[in-house]
Amino acid sequence: MNELGIVYNGRHNTIDRLLLADLPDTGRGAIDADQFVRFLLVLGETLLDSNQLGLGEGQPFDSSQSVTWNGHAVKMLRLRLGFLGLAPGSYRARLIVFDSANPNGLVWENALPIKVVE
Repeated sequence: MNELGIVYNGRHNTIDRLLLADLPDTGRGAIDADQFVRFLLVLGETLLDSNQLGLGEGQPFDSSQSVTWNGHAVKMLRLRLGFLGLAPGSYRARLIVFDSANPNGLVWENALPIKVVE
């Protein structure tokens, strides 16, 4: 998940991420992003919250898109950040996910590289 994501301010480009984890029985595997009810993305001093910005198809945080991983359909996380007025720069973003088992959040990725350009 350390591939550079680029946000083009004022554009409709997306950053698509498959959420991978080390699973006890099967090793490395993909986790359905739609099991999470909230996402936080921390870019430097900026906090992006799906509860405030929107979660769902066409929203800044979208977990409705399916992809195939190892022969199985899995929901990925799609970020639409081009119209949020983010400051240009390079960030090591932190992704925090929330579900019923983790109501206080779980840091999923502590080094998601994102570059914001005009």
